[in-house]
Parts: sequence; C-alpha cells; structure tokens
Amino acid sequence: MQVVAYSRNAGRGLIRVVFLLAFLSGACFPATRKNISEEKRHLDAFPTGGFEKIVWSATMQKLLQILLSVALAAGTLSCGKQDGSIFTGTVYPPTTEITTVFQPAQVPAPCRVFAEALVFVPPELTGKEVSNIILAEARARGADVVLVGQTRESRKDEGTQFIYFGPAREYRSADQWRGWRYGYALWSKQGEWVPVGYREWGNEAVFFEIPLLMQVALLRCQ
Repeated sequence: MQVVAYSRNAGRGLIRVVFLLAFLSGACFPATRKNISEEKRHLDAFPTGGFEKIVWSATMQKLLQILLSVALAAGTLSCGKQDGSIFTGTVYPPTTEITTVFQPAQVPAPCRVFAEALVFVPPELTGKEVSNIILAEARARGADVVLVGQTRESRKDEGTQFIYFGPAREYRSADQWRGWRYGYALWSKQGEWVPVGYREWGNEAVFFEIPLLMQVALLRCQ
C-alpha cells in the first residue's frame, strides 16, 4: 500500500531529512539500509519545483515512525542507551595467568586499563565461584590484571552480566587512574555494601546468599 501526499517544495526536503536520520541511525537499523537505497532511487526520480507528488511506500512509513519514535524517546539522533553487554574495547588474545588486586596502587606500573565494567553476579555462590566468573571473562578478554573495586547487593537477580562502560581509549593506571566514577546511575540504585576482598575472593568457605553488583577493571600489561 502507498500513501500519496502533496507539498510545495517541502516534500523533498522532508524526505531528505528522513534519509539523514536513517544514515545517522544506521547502526540501529542495519536491516533497513537496502530499503533506504531503493526508496532514494524513487525520490531522485521526482520532479522539482511547484507541487511535488511524494509517494511513501509502506517501508518508508515504517522507517519514519521508527526514526521519530527514537528521536522523541531519546531526545537525540543516537540509538538511545548503548548496550553495555557488547564489549567494544581493544581485542587481545586470551590469557592464562591473571593477577587480582583490590587497590589501584597495587597495579604494576606498565599496566593499561582497557575495560571498565559493572558485573552482576547471581545469588547462592561461593567466593570461589564468584572469582571464577570474573576471571573467566578477564582471560577471554586478554587481561593480565583484574582490579576489583567495591561490591554492593544487587536490588534484583540479574544473573551473570558484564556491563561495559569504556574507556574510549585505554590508559595507564599508574598515573591516569580515573577512579570508579563510571556507571553511577546504575551503581547508586543498588543495596547494601558487601565486603569482597582477599579473604572472600576465591574462598570456597564464603557463601553469598544475595545477588551482587561489582566494580571491575581489566588491565593489559604486556
């Protein structure tokens, strides 16, 4: 089905704006790229000047609705909130040996922070199981050092989930450590503080009945 509309010289400009929005939002709607190109060929065939006949196919109607919804909901031309579960940092070969530290001052001087994350951990786990979850992810990402920050009780069980917040560029921890400032909107909504340090880390005798949210930074030292 097609919708036909008429406008004095404004129709082409409106559709151009739609294509601009589609281009800027291409990462959000990759499946529409082919249809966008096809619709643009229709547009280029329209005459200029006077009243223009604008033919919007069902594809264009759906595309416009999506783009306007995104703009209204997010107040921006972006995709809205970034999916932090998708790791976008530097990709390194996996590692086997990892050092865990709990204070930035304990990080060796050459090490660079390449991932800053908040980690949801489910309840009913031992200290050993908690450490295994984080170290497995760290090895897969190629970390040499894991810096563990503070831990809070999660308001609800989110399962196992790594939420990455950057950095945009890796940096040396020794002289550029930024602190645990990322993810505050999520972090501030959680529950009581939970001690997780050398005594709890990797300890099978320690049992966490509650779900946790942990601050974790991954570092590369090679």
